[in-house]
Amino acid sequence: MNPFLLLFWILCIPMLMCAQPTTRHYAPPHMKHPLDDTLTKNAPIDTFNFKGGVKIPDLNWTIHPTLKLDNLLIFKDGYIRKMFHGKWGLTTNAGAEVIPVKYDGIGTFERGRAKIHQNGLCGFVNTEGQEICPPRYDEIRMVDSSIAKVRLHRKWGLIAVGNKNIKELTLLRYDFIGKYQNGLFEVLLNGKWGFVSRFGTELVSPAYEAVGSFWEGVAGVQRNHLWGFVNAKGEEVIPLRYKEVNHFSEGVAAVLKADNKRIFINMKGIEITKLWFNDVLPLSEGYASVRIKQKWGFIGVKKELVKCQYDAVLPFQGGVARVMLNHRWGLLNRQGKLITPIQYHWIDTLSEGVMRIGLKGKWGYLRKDGVVLVAPQYDMGTLMVNGVAYVKEKGKMGAIDASGKGIVPLKYDVVQPFRDGLAAVELHDFHGFVNKKGVEVVPLKYDEAESFSDGLARVRLNYQFGFINTAGVEVIPLRFTEAGDCASGAIPVCINGQWGIVRKPAK
Repeated sequence: MNPFLLLFWILCIPMLMCAQPTTRHYAPPHMKHPLDDTLTKNAPIDTFNFKGGVKIPDLNWTIHPTLKLDNLLIFKDGYIRKMFHGKWGLTTNAGAEVIPVKYDGIGTFERGRAKIHQNGLCGFVNTEGQEICPPRYDEIRMVDSSIAKVRLHRKWGLIAVGNKNIKELTLLRYDFIGKYQNGLFEVLLNGKWGFVSRFGTELVSPAYEAVGSFWEGVAGVQRNHLWGFVNAKGEEVIPLRYKEVNHFSEGVAAVLKADNKRIFINMKGIEITKLWFNDVLPLSEGYASVRIKQKWGFIGVKKELVKCQYDAVLPFQGGVARVMLNHRWGLLNRQGKLITPIQYHWIDTLSEGVMRIGLKGKWGYLRKDGVVLVAPQYDMGTLMVNGVAYVKEKGKMGAIDASGKGIVPLKYDVVQPFRDGLAAVELHDFHGFVNKKGVEVVPLKYDEAESFSDGLARVRLNYQFGFINTAGVEVIPLRFTEAGDCASGAIPVCINGQWGIVRKPAK
């Protein structure tokens, strides 16, 4: 055999055997589609606007063709992003052009504004396509519906963002603008921290080595290695005399005194307990976690104490707290009484009144009143969300409801979260949907099925995509080589490189 031919096969055969699809678009390029000729014939050739439309036979859905684009996205804001040669433009869901294809990126519209990117800089456009802020900042971070932090040349400032223009609230002078909480920003200038209001007013001049967030009207501040508290006027309402401070919660804060004793103080800086602790965590539901020597307990705002006898505790949540002793966990109520034995390897966070419990590598579920809904028996279990938890046993998945009752039998390889009352399931590489009674309302016949969105689910069979409704009817036939998500009644679709939009019929 020719040695070069032999070398070719040695190098190429492994590559061919290992090649796998990298996206969900599987149609071979040579496949001709029933709508190919119609789409090509009706597609415009000199504009990116959508024109005309091709009626899907026997349906009220319409395909609106476009030029051959590199990508097409539909966001929940109802606008269509289209990309050509690396640049993005924008049209309405109805097909009217808002922004020509010219930006490096266009974000989601929120309150009539979207962020734009061009040549490494950021700005804003409105829904009319007007640049209310030309791309001129290195970075923009929206804080709420109308205020943004902006950065240019390593300096930060604040701007107010409207639908027609922007207004600079501060100069670009700060080295950093940190967390925003309770209407105030943490700002850093020349190595010192202070606070600025959402309107740009410097309430606390940058003069502190470190600051905490504002809670209940005051914030911890540090100068010369000592901590105290300031109010929103910049007044030092509690002197800077502590080694450490926690934030105020329910009118109380834990502080570390110079003698390394942790105590509680009120908003006036008065000590409210004669007890002192080695460690203290902030209050939760009226109780703080406290440590004396190596044992943990709780103290309430009324000074009642749950004895420090546990190796670890977690804050109260929904009227119960998790406590650990000798590497086992149990539940404690607000009266300091155990409502479960300390026997579990783990008790998870409370979710919809139910906690996941672990014992000897198995998972079950517990109500917050200590009643066991499902004894630990599953190999895997999720938190309870929207009244459903997904469980796995012996390699098969199912689902239970908040009462612990099985609603999807343990027989599937994969069970996806319920959407629109249905869950996508997979068994032996076939996909379908079940309802909350465990009934397979959509037979397992598809090569791929994704969760419902806007009443539709994308499915794939024999390399072609389409959409079904919650009744399992293929409302958009499986004819497309690529298909995006349904948003605002429109879906981007592609047939062999020809992109278009499928739109719901007008009601």
